[in-house]
This record gives sequence, structure tokens and C-alpha cells, in this order.
Amino acid sequence: MLGSLIPGDSNYAHNSIDNNADAHLRAVILGMSQTIPIEDGHLVMGTWQSILFVELDGPGNRTINVKIIMV
Repeated sequence: MLGSLIPGDSNYAHNSIDNNADAHLRAVILGMSQTIPIEDGHLVMGTWQSILFVELDGPGNRTINVKIIMV
């Protein structure tokens, strides 16, 4: 779906810098973070929900930050 919304072979002006405009635009749609509640030590997600890490401009080394906020 992302490929049809944001083709990788388009003539984006940003591609003249580092040829990854499609990755940046896809990241805007997907977002860069998620908030997932935790109850009794377990992630609270729907039956068909899961957490995915999507690499749009790689391969490369990435860092994942997890922050737990207690309320």
C-alpha cells in the first residue's frame, strides 16, 4: 500500500540529496512512535495487533528506545 501511495521511482527533488525521499514520506505516514498501555506487566493490545519495526531506508543500524511512564 505504501508503495502505491508513495512510489519509490518518482522524481522527488529531495532525491538529488540522498535518494531517499520515498522513505521519508512513508515514515511521515507511519509515524515514529507508539504508545502502548501495560497492565499487570503485559502489553494491552487487540487480538490481531502486533508491534512492527519497519526499515524504510536501509539496511542500517538503528536504536530502539523504550520508555515506561508510571501513572
